[in-house]
Amino acid sequence: MICFRNSYFFRRMIRGLLLVLLVWSFTTNLFFTIISRQVLIESKGRDLLPQAEWIADRSALYFVEGDPFVYNLVNVSYNFFNVWTFIYFADNSSLETPLPTSFSEESIKEIREAVQKVHLENMSGEDTEPDYGTIQMEGLEHGLLYVVAPIYSPHISEQTNLPIGTVILVQPLAEFYLSVASLNVTLLIVTLITGILMLIPAILWTKHLMVPINHIREVAVAISEGNFNQAVDITPDSDGEIGDLARAINHMSETIAESLQELSLERNQLKEIIDGINEGIIAVDRDCSITQINDLVWELFQLNPNYYSKEDLLQTNGLEDLLMQCLREGQPVIEQIQIEGAKIVIQCSISPVFDHTGQISAAVGLFRDVTQAERLEQTRREYVANISHELRTPITGMRALIEPLKDGMVKTEENRQRYYDIIYRETLRLSRLIDDMLELSRLQAGSTYIEQGPINLEDFFLDLSEHFSFLISDHKIHFVSDKPEGQLPLIWGNEDRIEQILLTYADNAIKFTPENGTITFRLRLTEQEAVLEIEDTGKGIKPEDLPYVFERFYKADKAHNEKGTGLGLSIAKALADQLNMSVFVRSTRGQGSCFSLGVHFAAEVMQKEQHMKEVFDADEKDTPEPPSNETSCELHKPISR
Repeated sequence: MICFRNSYFFRRMIRGLLLVLLVWSFTTNLFFTIISRQVLIESKGRDLLPQAEWIADRSALYFVEGDPFVYNLVNVSYNFFNVWTFIYFADNSSLETPLPTSFSEESIKEIREAVQKVHLENMSGEDTEPDYGTIQMEGLEHGLLYVVAPIYSPHISEQTNLPIGTVILVQPLAEFYLSVASLNVTLLIVTLITGILMLIPAILWTKHLMVPINHIREVAVAISEGNFNQAVDITPDSDGEIGDLARAINHMSETIAESLQELSLERNQLKEIIDGINEGIIAVDRDCSITQINDLVWELFQLNPNYYSKEDLLQTNGLEDLLMQCLREGQPVIEQIQIEGAKIVIQCSISPVFDHTGQISAAVGLFRDVTQAERLEQTRREYVANISHELRTPITGMRALIEPLKDGMVKTEENRQRYYDIIYRETLRLSRLIDDMLELSRLQAGSTYIEQGPINLEDFFLDLSEHFSFLISDHKIHFVSDKPEGQLPLIWGNEDRIEQILLTYADNAIKFTPENGTITFRLRLTEQEAVLEIEDTGKGIKPEDLPYVFERFYKADKAHNEKGTGLGLSIAKALADQLNMSVFVRSTRGQGSCFSLGVHFAAEVMQKEQHMKEVFDADEKDTPEPPSNETSCELHKPISR
């Protein structure tokens, strides 16, 4: 149900109708007052003219014969006819009705002078026909109405053709104005009553008109709030402007709904595209306010969108300056940003966007994490430099020995043989370097398959202890073997590759342990794995070098003066990764280092393999083709923890 009292349009319509009614009433009353006064004066004047002419005829008899009737008529005329009668003759004789005693002497005198003036004007003028008019006086608020009629005598007027006197009937206009005021009040009351009665159908008509307008308003409000399912009901009699408006509203609603659906689809597609790009994207308008952003940007700059706003993102990393530079200069901006507090490098590529007038309207920035690429590039440069250095050393040595031999500068056979031995050792060193590089490349590429299985840890540890003891005995270094008491579990792996890793540890320990130092080969058992350790009492590793000991060509001495190729620990790390084992190191400067290898227990790995085999066999039963013979060897591949 529509509440018309709360309708702004309805209230305005009613107020408008009331205003029209009041203006119409008072305007009608005003014009009636102006017009009615003159009409009543003319009507009363025309009514008194016959009376004045009749009195003029009787006054001629009075002038000639002294008729007493005229005298009596003048005295009582105000009581019977409500007029004052004034009769003036040419011989200056006169008759007049006694004026009311309520008038002052000045007012009576002013009235008589005004009436005599009318008499004189009538007697001296050429037009002596009966006439009427009004006299405005200062003593009387509304003035006087007078009617004048000439008096003709049959005997005298035939000779001179002039009147012998005048009859003037005078009536105060106050009574006329009272009558007009009464009529005005009556007319105003009638007009107001009529207007109020006419308001009833006007209100009903306005309500009828308001029903479709309110419905259109409700639909328009619903559309403005995003509800496009509303429509204006169009009836067969919906003609005119309201019907056109209803049809236009419905058409607009359908058009906006279709446009918003298309925009929503395009926006979702654009968001999917932007979110699917492997680069962060920020789009800003000409005021450098963000209009589009994807989630990857927050990850790149390591900011949590729940705690930081878009403005914080721009200001924290200096992006606002780069974007403003692009908007100001209209040229692409390519810069790299170092994230504060993190070793992350972001490549920023910002391009301006121009509108149809050629003015800069926006800017779009693409952000990519190039930290890994920079590291790889740095590693590549270091690798090339290191391998060049490592290759140059034996080649330079061999060249220095071959040139004297070629020139015949080595005279004795003993010296030539010594040169040949040195060249041979350098050739072996170069061969080992190349073999280590190839081995490391194969391991890191994952092209080398290593078969694994259960290993008896007791026997394996004893064999390695004897081997290490024999190697260390030639270097005047003490060797200690340490393992837990009791039965040792089986471990999972490849004996040769594990021995290769531990031999690398041992060789590294021998190299950096001084005489009378101690190298300890230790076995520790944890809940998850068996840990094999090689600990020495050498000079140790600097804390800043610990993160890089397993990198290629790493040497504690930056001048690369130590023995070896610098690839042993890198190969050990690559082998451990291939075997799904863990390697780690701890060291104290001046006290020594401890390199460890964590190996899985065979029972745990075999349990996981059995579970995988059951799943694999179940899948094979659902497959019509027979299983391949190569499947069995897959069971020996490393199982991720």
